[in-house]
Amino acid sequence: MYVVCGAGAIGGVVAAKLALAGLDVTLLARGANYERIRTAGARLRTPTEDVVVEVPTVPAIRQLRPGPDVVVLLAVKSQDTFGLAQELVATLGADCPVACLQNGVDNERTVARFFDNVYATSVMAPNAHPRPGEFEAYAAPVMGVLEHGRYCGGSAAQLAALAADLGTAGFESRVAPDVMAVKYGKLLKNLGNAVEVICGPAARGGPLTEAAQDEGRRCLDGAGIRYEEQSRWSSLVKPQAIDGRDRVGSSTWQSVQQGGSTETAYLNGEIAMIARRTGTRAPINSELQRLVTAVVARPDTLGSYDEQEVLARCRPA
Repeated sequence: MYVVCGAGAIGGVVAAKLALAGLDVTLLARGANYERIRTAGARLRTPTEDVVVEVPTVPAIRQLRPGPDVVVLLAVKSQDTFGLAQELVATLGADCPVACLQNGVDNERTVARFFDNVYATSVMAPNAHPRPGEFEAYAAPVMGVLEHGRYCGGSAAQLAALAADLGTAGFESRVAPDVMAVKYGKLLKNLGNAVEVICGPAARGGPLTEAAQDEGRRCLDGAGIRYEEQSRWSSLVKPQAIDGRDRVGSSTWQSVQQGGSTETAYLNGEIAMIARRTGTRAPINSELQRLVTAVVARPDTLGSYDEQEVLARCRPA
């Protein structure tokens, strides 16, 4: 049985697709999200379908039941991983396998403090969670690419079963020879999330994002960390419109819009930390992290900064 923890853009879509495929799944959701899914099901919209899925849902970890067949799919933001892992291990036990379907590279390290068998999953899926109980997946015909690998413990057989089940659910799901290199490559891509929040979605592919990514590459290279920026499977993800609407904004943009916290400290902040640990500096990513904090404190400034002014401010003296 799969336990999906986190009913957001990734967790909600994954849980719905597992249920549609006839696989045993339980979704951990809270608040209005839980109430809507419990009473009306999970609504999943894609470029080709609009369905309501009955997904067994619980509002609290204590309602989960341990068992030899339970596998946790962690789909919360990185800032919520530590607290959730503490709760999960008390209920499910340290031998319960956990797969981290999350951005950043810190979640596996955090989960391994509590669990013996940890898997890493790199997720490439342009999803959205616009309202409680509603989830949107904008890529078709491949809904998303999931690449998996063992982080610690686990087994090749269980890893293959995880990849196969998520493949059955409709994802391009593969075992990666070096999954953390794939996740570091995804980290570089996610550095643009902060630029989007600060300067608007149009700036995502602009010079500020390029500068942040170039700085990220230099920091990873200096620390001797391998990364794969172009997975052979990522080209399969082709975003399309849903009812004439394109997906607006990254997961970080959506978090700020909805009044939540962001995982920027685990994206741009990861690069800043690596730089500090290797005796260098990452002024661009450090400044982007600071500015996202300012936007979260003043959501009315979302996307309002001038890209060239920010780029000038970020450049080292």
